[in-house]
Amino acid sequence: MRTKIMSIKIKNSSYQGLVPTVCPHCGKYVQPTQQNSTHFLKYEKNNIALVTFHVLCCNKVFFTTYEKTTKDTSLKLLYTYPFGQFDDLPESVHIISERFVDLYKQANAAENLNHFELAGTGYRNALEVLIKDYAINELNRPKKEVVKKKLYKAIEDYLPSIDLKNLADVVRILGNDSTHYEQRHKDIDFKTFKNYMNIFIKVIDTNYLIKHPPVSR
Repeated sequence: MRTKIMSIKIKNSSYQGLVPTVCPHCGKYVQPTQQNSTHFLKYEKNNIALVTFHVLCCNKVFFTTYEKTTKDTSLKLLYTYPFGQFDDLPESVHIISERFVDLYKQANAAENLNHFELAGTGYRNALEVLIKDYAINELNRPKKEVVKKKLYKAIEDYLPSIDLKNLADVVRILGNDSTHYEQRHKDIDFKTFKNYMNIFIKVIDTNYLIKHPPVSR
């Protein structure tokens, strides 16, 4: 979870504490604005405060709990609600496919609960949506053509780069393995699968940025 140190007001006093910079609702990078807070409440031997933050990206709020430390102006971040602490996704994939982002969030939530088989299936589904939306929205391929293709064929047709194709095949094979009763790749752990998924997203992001430079000649 990405965070940064911000000033936090607990009633009439100011403190310093870590604040999430990835929205737990939509996964976008955010600059949260504090709305309000409770007084410090005694919980066992700790002084705990609940703080509410607002995010403009989806016009929602999230909640954090802080513990007052031995330093008078320092707060320790304990929890964030909603529970899902989503990975920060590049802006490009939000533009290419909001459906991918939604599916990725759901898989990420399952991962955060240690439901790795559900997460693997969810990430595999999200990957297929991203590739097909990439083909439709970036490569301008007809939707009727794209939606009928199986994932392996979409990878073959729309991602001609050999390296990218091989990378996507790793995610496809391992993601499909999560959907089968008999798993054939038990020697490959979820962390390896997730690392390849993240590399794949970065490659898509790079391709998008190359195609859409901030300035033109």
